[in-house]
Amino acid sequence: MVSLNISNDMLSPVIEGHVKAMMTEALGGKDAIIDKIISQVLKTRVGSDGKPSTYSNNKTYFEWLLKDELTKSVKELISEEVRLKAGNIKTAIKKQMKSEVGASKIADALINGLSDTLQNSWSSEFNIEIYPKKD
Repeated sequence: MVSLNISNDMLSPVIEGHVKAMMTEALGGKDAIIDKIISQVLKTRVGSDGKPSTYSNNKTYFEWLLKDELTKSVKELISEEVRLKAGNIKTAIKKQMKSEVGASKIADALINGLSDTLQNSWSSEFNIEIYPKKD
């Protein structure tokens, strides 16, 4: 009797390779699999967090990703501009606050903004923080 001792380390990669090849062939080949994945990404609807959702009015993953990336880019550009122009912005605000009309407009904007925010239960957040006085 002849004994064929073949280690698992040698057999596993061969078997895995054949199984993967058979699965790929059964699914229509590599190109078909890639087409299905791309189609799924383009059709999958996601919520505001980018996770799959069943609501029909949500965006597709592609639309969400595009909006998310554009939003990040715009925020970065605006933040950079604000940092560069911080001195000019402070000067303009101080100038407006010194005039009675400017101070009145700023106060009105703050009051209207606070009032509108408090009327909308979805966006209302009110925090009061108290810190010890630094000497």
